[in-house]
Amino acid sequence: MPAQPLTPEQKADAERLHARFKAWQQDQKDRKLPSSQAEAASRLEFGQSALSQYLQGRIPLNVKTLAKFCSLLGCEPADISPSLAAEMKVISKPLQLKQLNTPEGTEELAKEQMRAAIHKLDESELRAIAESKGFPARPIAVYNTLEELPPETTVLITHVDVALSAGNGRETWHIEEKEPLPFQADYIRRLDASPKNLVAVKVRGDSMEPRLFDDDTVVVDRADRRIPASGGVFAIVYAGEMLVKRLFKLPDGSIDIVSDNPKYKSLVVQPDQLEHIDIVGRVKYRSGMGDF
Repeated sequence: MPAQPLTPEQKADAERLHARFKAWQQDQKDRKLPSSQAEAASRLEFGQSALSQYLQGRIPLNVKTLAKFCSLLGCEPADISPSLAAEMKVISKPLQLKQLNTPEGTEELAKEQMRAAIHKLDESELRAIAESKGFPARPIAVYNTLEELPPETTVLITHVDVALSAGNGRETWHIEEKEPLPFQADYIRRLDASPKNLVAVKVRGDSMEPRLFDDDTVVVDRADRRIPASGGVFAIVYAGEMLVKRLFKLPDGSIDIVSDNPKYKSLVVQPDQLEHIDIVGRVKYRSGMGDF
C-alpha cells in the first residue's frame, strides 16, 4: 500500500492502464493465448500482487514499470501516462530547439529540466528537500514477495475470492482463499479495526457506481455490523444473495437497502422480515476505479 494517497493524475494513469490491460486480456482470449494476471506478471517480471496493485491504483507507476507495461500491451507511454511519457522523452533525447522559441516551450523546458534534476537526486537529498518543506520523509521500498515485507510494520489481510455482488447478486458462490493483501499496520490502526476481523473481497456488478465499480476490492470489518444513523456501506447476505449496499436504519426498525447507482431501486426490509438479512460487516476500505 502506498505511503501517501495517489494524486488525481496518478489515479487517471491507473484507470488508463486498467483499460489497456482489459483490452489486452480480451485480445489474448480472442487469439486463444494465455491472458491471466499470472501470465502477465510473469512476462512483466514482477509479482502478481504488485501487478494487481498497479491495476487497482494502489501504487503509482514509474518510468521503468510504464516501459514494461507498454512492451506487454503494445501501446505508447502517453497512452497510459502523459506525464511519465514526458519524463521519458527527457531521458531519451534532448528537446528540439524550436521548442525554445515560444513562451510555452520555455515553460515546458523548465518543467522537464526540473523533472530530470529530481531523477538525479539521491535518497538523502530528496529527504532533505521534503523535510525543508515541512513534509515527513518516508523511504520508498519495493518488495517482490510477501515474505520480504517487514513483519513489524505489515498486516496481512485475508483475501477470499467470493462473487460479492453489487448488482443483482449471485445465488451460488465459490469461496477460495487467495494471496493475502499487505497493509501498513498504522493504516489498519486508523481504521479502528482488528486485522483478524477483516476480509478482502471483490465487488461484482454496477449498482454501487460511482462509489464502487465492478472488480473493485473492498475490505470488510466483520466486527462492525451496527448501522449508524447516517447510514453506511455494508456487505450483506439477503435472500440467498451476497451484496454490497448502502444501509439505513429506519425509525420503525426496518432497514433500507440502497444502491448508489440511481438506476437500481431501493428495497425496504420490514421488521418482521429481518431474519432474511444478514449483515456480514461494514466496508472500511476500497481499492479500484471507484471513488469511495
